[in-house]
Amino acid sequence: MEGKKTEDEIDSWNPLDHELVATLYGHRSAVESCAISPDGRLALSASRDCTLILWSLPSGRMVQILRGHSRAVNWCTFSSDNRFALSASQDSTLIYWRIPEGKKVKELIGHKSRVNACCLSRDGKRALSASCDRTMILWSIPEGKMLATLIGHKDDVTGCVISPDGKFAISSSCDKTVRIWKLPSGELIKVLKGHTSSVASCTLSANGKLAISSGSNRKLIVWRMPKGRKLKTIRCDAWVHSCAISADGKLALSGAWDGTLTFWSLPSGKKLRVIQAHKGIIYGCALSSNRMTALSASGDETLRIWFDDNTYKKRNLKILRRDIPRIHMLHELISLAADVII
Repeated sequence: MEGKKTEDEIDSWNPLDHELVATLYGHRSAVESCAISPDGRLALSASRDCTLILWSLPSGRMVQILRGHSRAVNWCTFSSDNRFALSASQDSTLIYWRIPEGKKVKELIGHKSRVNACCLSRDGKRALSASCDRTMILWSIPEGKMLATLIGHKDDVTGCVISPDGKFAISSSCDKTVRIWKLPSGELIKVLKGHTSSVASCTLSANGKLAISSGSNRKLIVWRMPKGRKLKTIRCDAWVHSCAISADGKLALSGAWDGTLTFWSLPSGKKLRVIQAHKGIIYGCALSSNRMTALSASGDETLRIWFDDNTYKKRNLKILRRDIPRIHMLHELISLAADVII
């Protein structure tokens, strides 16, 4: 008799069970970033075509196209209550959106160059952005007021994350460092060294105790937070552009320039599985809070949804694979229609 999964069954989850369920078409240029909403029902993608697209999960149905940026959109993220999203763009601005309507709530203006990454605090009252102007800005949400400018990096700031308790943030940079900052003051706490070339991204576990940074030197480094102690250096086969950590902190996912997705065990750094996921660079990847859904965003202009089918079957959730070609055709028709309208 099948019923609700026990904690033991959840812990027995295996990334070897993930399979490709859908390839999502709709963007007309490289997809730079992707995110999965905390409740796992929506995905968001950001593209060089100046748009974001909101998708329904697990079906892959296109829900909304978000227009507002004038240049490539580099990053996107959801609020913890699933009701809002934040995007960062090469047009030097951020936009705060209402979800699922895709309505622009506020445009955040303050950076002097492209904004590479952004994040929202767990309580939804603060945002942090990272820019090629070598600074980060802490904002009040939804007012969009600048609260502090974090100065210290010596090159482009590529990533930023606010800790779950809102007391500190971490950042990554082309200056080869990861930095820890005190919030809300913006005071620099510590400079973490270990990468020998540009650091492409950084991420934190849901409990704020683990961080991962990815570099162009084909390394992932696992750090203990908030002290910033290096726990593990993981050697990779290619430059890792993006990484994600599961909510329980036991699993990491990385996307690389050779189009591969790799699952890693944490904190050991053991390689669990490698998937040749895309023909182009993987710029973004995400994991759902229950670890059953993975998302990848690529330079090949697509997103791909990866599911743990076995777990879904245990929960009596039926994935209708015969509908997937229809999803692809629908997205292509929508894209063509958008071209005609424009």
